[in-house]
Amino acid sequence: MRADLEAHLPEHIGRIREFQEYGAAGDMELDRIWAAIAQELKDYYADTMSEAECTARERMLGIQIMPGETLESRRRRLRGYYVSGLPYTEKKLEDVLTALCGGRDFTLTVQRDKCEVSIELRLAAKGLQENAEEIARKMLPANMLLKVSIQYNRWRRFAGMRWRDLRGETWGSLLADKKWQGGA
Repeated sequence: MRADLEAHLPEHIGRIREFQEYGAAGDMELDRIWAAIAQELKDYYADTMSEAECTARERMLGIQIMPGETLESRRRRLRGYYVSGLPYTEKKLEDVLTALCGGRDFTLTVQRDKCEVSIELRLAAKGLQENAEEIARKMLPANMLLKVSIQYNRWRRFAGMRWRDLRGETWGSLLADKKWQGGA
């Protein structure tokens, strides 16, 4: 939104140079105010918050920023903290992990008879593994055993194969060819 104070003045006053200068200075101030308000509105939501707002919220929640972390991964972690409120149910834990991981990039296994919970993240971010473990630890009952690990999809695909099954392939073709990237 562009401010134009001079347009609101009566015509005979708008021609006076002093009032034109007041209007120009006022326009600049109003433009800065509108920009600050627009940024405040963006900072209200986790998807659009600025890095400064993200840092302030992390400081408030006691979250440690990992070196090399992107703003998007930090926003996802904050979403995970915000959705991790009561009631603590399996569905709620699944919702929290979905918000934290940015989709269904995890496998949650609950074995009630053994009192075990296993979370496999399909990510390479070590910091996210620690955050998922911290949040799940807060949500789970004290008698439940928790295991959080990272699942490296690419290499799990080859678990049942032998070297002779991959004859004629190179490391480059295994990394680049889409036929080898499918599966879980």
